[in-house]
Amino acid sequence: MLRGSIATLDEAMRALRRGTRCRIIVSSALARYALVPFSTAVVGREAEEALAAHVFRGTHGERAEGWRVRVAPARRGVRRVACAVDGTMLDAIPAAAAEHGLGVSAIEPAWAAGYNAAYRRLPASCWFAVTEPGRLVLGLLIDGEWRQLAAERCGDDARSALRQALLREGTLADEPAAARLPCWVAHFAQASPTVEALA
Repeated sequence: MLRGSIATLDEAMRALRRGTRCRIIVSSALARYALVPFSTAVVGREAEEALAAHVFRGTHGERAEGWRVRVAPARRGVRRVACAVDGTMLDAIPAAAAEHGLGVSAIEPAWAAGYNAAYRRLPASCWFAVTEPGRLVLGLLIDGEWRQLAAERCGDDARSALRQALLREGTLADEPAAARLPCWVAHFAQASPTVEALA
């Protein structure tokens, strides 16, 4: 899958005018997400990323060794969302851009890009989902803290898959009110997400 994705990226970049600045959104099919616990012993970005890498290794084993990890900022005392992407992919993006005379302004996982498009509209407590063709990521936000995060493959009917995921994750939630919370969705059908409340 990784090799095919790099080839697709190269083909897309070939069609762009030299000098174009690109914002690259990495599909959740190529990214892994995790919630990282807060620790008073962990100070600074490098330490946070080391803790997140440990979490990914605990879940994914040796496969996580070649991944590069980033941790989203959050207020003190709460869990943080971490993302891991294969280092080969991250190296291939600027290399392909340079080969075609392009610049890279940002590389974002789809989850982060979707959240960045939606966060001003989100209440402090809600479900938030990012959907793209064949992929769904769903998180539970309680009083501004991420409590759950689940990623899965889905078929062509992302809305139906999301409703099923909400039912399942709602029963697993520690928060009694979780099942009644609203859900906001960022859809990736094109390069930029559209954001809506799930009716």
